[in-house]
Amino acid sequence: MLEPETKRAIAFIDGSNVRYAAKEAFGDDTGNYNPLALAKLVCEENGWQLNGVHFYLGVPDINVTEDGHYAWMKRCSRWRRQGVNVFTRALQHDESGTAREKGIDVRLALDVMSHHTRGDFDVAIIFSQDQDFSEVVDEIKTAARLQGRWIQVVSAFPQSEQSHNQKGISGTLPVQISASLFDQALDTAENRKLKFTPYKEDPATDNVVEATPADEAAAGAVDADLHDAPKPYSLAISILAAIYLLGTAATFGHMVWETMDPNAGIADLATQLQRLAGALTWPEYWLSKFL
Repeated sequence: MLEPETKRAIAFIDGSNVRYAAKEAFGDDTGNYNPLALAKLVCEENGWQLNGVHFYLGVPDINVTEDGHYAWMKRCSRWRRQGVNVFTRALQHDESGTAREKGIDVRLALDVMSHHTRGDFDVAIIFSQDQDFSEVVDEIKTAARLQGRWIQVVSAFPQSEQSHNQKGISGTLPVQISASLFDQALDTAENRKLKFTPYKEDPATDNVVEATPADEAAAGAVDADLHDAPKPYSLAISILAAIYLLGTAATFGHMVWETMDPNAGIADLATQLQRLAGALTWPEYWLSKFL
């Protein structure tokens, strides 16, 4: 198994695990770090080429705390625009009211295996100390041996003398994140300007080159929210809706002018109002008058 000269790395960040480890190690109460900045700094420090960033987080349920839910979703939306693949799940609350993540670890493990199967990385950086990931580490290393591939699995985590947990995930290369490095990765205005740029291999030279804007678009790294993309059929729907509303208003006015009798009794008025409701099906009304 030949060790590649250029080691392609993909970061898989367990958001809550890193946040709590940072709080314990550095006294960081908010854990307000930027996933892309953190992944870039760790890769630069170790000589790895960053080829992707995946971030996983349990967010407050909107029915429990609306402000907390939207605050985190706003951050996640911003990180997506920076090129980070963000996966979120609503936190689940048990009978005592304690919030717990469900499905986050499974999603992260599945993504690691999926990218490994496609051969997308030489180094998988799991930002976590959760020993539940030790099983996926064993699977990756076993598969790599069978395929004759060089693979390194890393667990990266904030660490200081105050940290109770001094170990990385079993079977991985532990990479400790210092206070100075973590400070550089905070979600500051400067780090929010970062943009992940994917890389591709030049088939003619086998050299790694920076991708073009077209490549970024194909990789889903364009700086735009997919929900803001224009829909080709939206204009036609808007026109049809406007025609329907204008037709309803015109028919209702015509029916009032033609049939409404303000001097009628209450029973007759009720009958006339019921008939006016037919303006909502005005195509049928006009067809009945001319056919």
